[in-house]
Amino acid sequence: MLARQLYSLTLITASALLLTACATGGYDDQVIIDGDFSEWENVAVAAADPADAPEGYLDFGEVRVRHDRDSVYMLVDMGRVLTAQRLPGTVSILLDVDGRAATGYTESGMEGVDLIFDFPLPNSKSPGTPGAGVRLRSQQERLNPYSLGVVFAPVHAGSRFEFRFNRRGPLGTTPPIFFAPEFRAKLSAVDLEGKLVDETNTFTYRLTPTNATSRRTSNGHNPIARSEHTDLRVLCWNVSRNDILEKPRTFGKILLALRPDIIVLDEVSDKGSLEQLRAIITDAFLGESWNVYFGPGGADQRTVVASRSPIENAPFLSPVAWPAGAAGELAALRGGGDEALAKATAWIGDTVPAGGAIVSFDSRRVLAAGVDLHCCGGYQTVEDRRRMIEVRGVNAAAAATIAASRIDATIIAGDFNLVGDPVVLDLAAAGLDNGQPLKRARALQLDGLSDATWSNPQEPFVPGRLDNLLFSSSSLELLRAFVFDSSDLSGRWLAYNGLSAQ
Repeated sequence: MLARQLYSLTLITASALLLTACATGGYDDQVIIDGDFSEWENVAVAAADPADAPEGYLDFGEVRVRHDRDSVYMLVDMGRVLTAQRLPGTVSILLDVDGRAATGYTESGMEGVDLIFDFPLPNSKSPGTPGAGVRLRSQQERLNPYSLGVVFAPVHAGSRFEFRFNRRGPLGTTPPIFFAPEFRAKLSAVDLEGKLVDETNTFTYRLTPTNATSRRTSNGHNPIARSEHTDLRVLCWNVSRNDILEKPRTFGKILLALRPDIIVLDEVSDKGSLEQLRAIITDAFLGESWNVYFGPGGADQRTVVASRSPIENAPFLSPVAWPAGAAGELAALRGGGDEALAKATAWIGDTVPAGGAIVSFDSRRVLAAGVDLHCCGGYQTVEDRRRMIEVRGVNAAAAATIAASRIDATIIAGDFNLVGDPVVLDLAAAGLDNGQPLKRARALQLDGLSDATWSNPQEPFVPGRLDNLLFSSSSLELLRAFVFDSSDLSGRWLAYNGLSAQ
């Protein structure tokens, strides 16, 4: 699991702060799996499917393909706004990875299929309803998508998606992946009953020899070192409820290596306490005194804000109240009535899973809020609507705090569980920066290859960006950022920073 995002604040004038984070650099033309498609603008179309599925949940358009020594990339136009891992059917990317129709098997009218990437998984527990997640399979076996480094973006709703498949040796009985001079591919989509919705023609892509690589090096510098002139680093981290309580030494090593000045933790179990979290953080920093806010709302998904600097509770964010009519709004989506209202009321609980505190830093006051929005669902689902209602509550609470207190800068960070409509970020950010929206910070993994903040090879989901940080761009300027994953560090830098690969 990732969700460890590091940022830093540097004083630039008497009235402003500079938001920096430890960044990755990168090549202008390299494919970064982050939902920004600018590096695809001059890439030739490999396949073009006409608008021929007017009633379908998608209607394939152009498919573009790129490659380097390490990976093959695809950009696919779905023709509709959708959440790729939550669909009323299944999309399959069929791959003839050795370019030979005589090997492999035949599926969806394509010969020589060696490997298939499906999304989402069919719902085996409730056939006829949308599934979730992904799978990678061949004729003989089911494979873990992580074994091929499969990742795509965005994981929130969109109409275009970019995919990455690593070029590797055999996976079980599957031939070596993308080592032949060319490969063949096809996209196919079926509905919940298995009926064809749309498909592309089979197309061939030639893998020309190239020295271009996606691999990065640290250039002899500690990849997680504090930026020069930095005054304040901010770390936001989803700690998975009890994990930080059960593995305090592991968390402590990471905290010490990253050396933040403000820590925003989300999804902290309500089994913990302010004293317990203060002890964990103090022990991590070898007895150094820290101030800690332990949010009172959000049931078992509490927010913690910690800092060396003085902290005070933020009015209206301790806890965050649901917007008026929230339960009724959700009940209406389920048909309305007293029973639906009672279920919606029980579902949302008493308070929004969010909280915040005001950190005083060099006479400036920074509002630091953490969120852990509801998970699951997809585009225009009831879960999606709940996330929208939650961030409306957070936004209103932050706005009321700013109006009632002197606030020089605002940060909202945490797990937005952004798998549906990305308007959730707009609703959270609206009007909180002198009437203008907060800005979304761009943070990449240390290897610079994607912006995923979550991964778990044991789950049927590929890595994706669920976590975000929003900040006041009128008083904070973002210079650098990264998502921390210890597996991105070499043995040398793991040892240097007192860490181990996880």
